[in-house]
Amino acid sequence: ELVEELGRKLKAPVAITGINFDNFNHDYEGLLGSAFRVAWKPANEALDQADTVLFVGSNFPFSEEKGTFANVKHFIQIDNNQKNLGKRHQPDVSILGDSELALQAIYNQISEQEHTEWYQANLDNIQNWRDYMTRLEKKTDGDLRLYQVYDAINRYAAEDAIFSVDVGDVTQTSIRHLHMTPKNMWRTSELFVIMGNGLPGAIAAKLDFKNREVWSLSGDGGFAMNMQDIVTAVRYQLPSIHVVFSNQQFGFIRDSQLDTNDAIFGVDLTDIDFAKIAE
Repeated sequence: ELVEELGRKLKAPVAITGINFDNFNHDYEGLLGSAFRVAWKPANEALDQADTVLFVGSNFPFSEEKGTFANVKHFIQIDNNQKNLGKRHQPDVSILGDSELALQAIYNQISEQEHTEWYQANLDNIQNWRDYMTRLEKKTDGDLRLYQVYDAINRYAAEDAIFSVDVGDVTQTSIRHLHMTPKNMWRTSELFVIMGNGLPGAIAAKLDFKNREVWSLSGDGGFAMNMQDIVTAVRYQLPSIHVVFSNQQFGFIRDSQLDTNDAIFGVDLTDIDFAKIAE
């Protein structure tokens, strides 16, 4: 909440890391989303042009691969771990300490900034992105797509539902289409690389939060790696809802191979009737 209010006062949009979506309200008007590849388009576009960045309690190793901060002239970093200061970009100001205390001090000392064309352009870009996502989710013609499945999840999931999200295309689509708030919790592989974590993550969530609704969202590739653990969930009476998005491929890897113009290799999967496994 403090970050959202600081963004409004500074007239600065807020970019977050991919694993941090459940700390923010999905409908916060200044939310750019995350950057790099598991991302929202507005975040990448804003960071390509930003000349000043307030970097708070983050690491973001992907910034080095993309050169996220190449055009940044002023870099202010807050972190309670001294080793992180200057790790991703040379800071003009380093603040070693608690993020909330530091941000509150900054908020108290700054005055309300004027509404600029830069800020409005980002707000417009964010809304344009949201409208595009909504059109995908609300589409009613043609074949069923994963976007419409997310729309159903958003409508029917409990207000404080916990989501365990596997790795692959499902990670990317979940940060774009799950409408989370700080009442929710979501977990995935921290660096988006450990496939098969969706189902065991749901089991762990149900063990720790027995009275909350738990969902596991997986692609067919990730789910197939650990689908035998459905037996564990049933045996120990850990009810959870499992959604498997089936595209009969390792889609995220296939896209990488297309991006680099390498041969398409080792990414095709056999079609499986996962409903039979559920039975």
